[in-house]
This record gives sequence, C-alpha cells and structure tokens, in this order.
Amino acid sequence: MCHLHDMYIAHHSLKLDNILIIQHTIVKVVDFGICKIGVDSNPKATKNNYIYGSLAYIVLEVLKNKYKIMIMYSFDVDVFSFVIVYCKIFSKRNPFDDCRKDEILERLEKSKRPELPSNCDELMELIEECWNLNPLHPPKFAKICKRLK
Repeated sequence: MCHLHDMYIAHHSLKLDNILIIQHTIVKVVDFGICKIGVDSNPKATKNNYIYGSLAYIVLEVLKNKYKIMIMYSFDVDVFSFVIVYCKIFSKRNPFDDCRKDEILERLEKSKRPELPSNCDELMELIEECWNLNPLHPPKFAKICKRLK
C-alpha cells in the first residue's frame, strides 16, 4: 500500500479478499477495479450512485453519505481499510460481524471499533490513529510502515 500511495494510486477496496500471500513471504494486493489513479494530482471528487467496496471496510466519511452517493476520498479510505484488515487478522473475526449494515455507521460515529485481543497493546496506538474520526489526521502509509518495522 505504501508503494501504491507513492505512485498516487488509491486502491479503495482493500480487504482480506484482495490480499494474496504467496509462499508465506510474498504479499500481493489485487483487484484494482475501483482504484483511483492520480490521487492528489487531481483533487476533483468523483460521485457515483452507489458505494464501492465492502461496508465493514469503508471509512466513516463515505458511510455518512447515507449509502446513496460515495465521494472518492483520497488515501484515507485505504488507511481505514488497512486497519480493519489488521483487526480481522488479530481478532480472527470479520469486522463488525455482529452488526447490520445500518448499525456500522452508528458504531463508527460512537468510536466503537472491533475488539482486539489483549496481546495487541503495542499496535493499539497506531490503530487508533488510523481510524481517527478526524479525516485530517490519519497517518500516511510511509509512517505506518516505518512504525510497523
């Protein structure tokens, strides 16, 4: 994801189904069907009559559009989705699997996120920064990669 963002590409559909692990060492991101190329070099938003991606992985700003119109946000969508992928890996559960679609927005607005096991304490600060409700402050993938190393 850091490489994609360095190339001004936002994936916009990051989820476990779109991540391949080959021979336990090579990780590939796939399914670029709804990616946006030239992010930040072309600040215009694209409007559509439907939401792209899986609801459990979609950032709050998109869900606030009441499931009717999605504005293509920049890299923040990928950062939020990345954290939900992390939550799914660590908790071994689908994110928001106990919610109906209309409850996901409500939970996000109340800052309720998927629960993680207690052995994830060191990652919690980074995870909380990534799912911050203030869209001006999510970390960039370069910073995320540096902290994960």
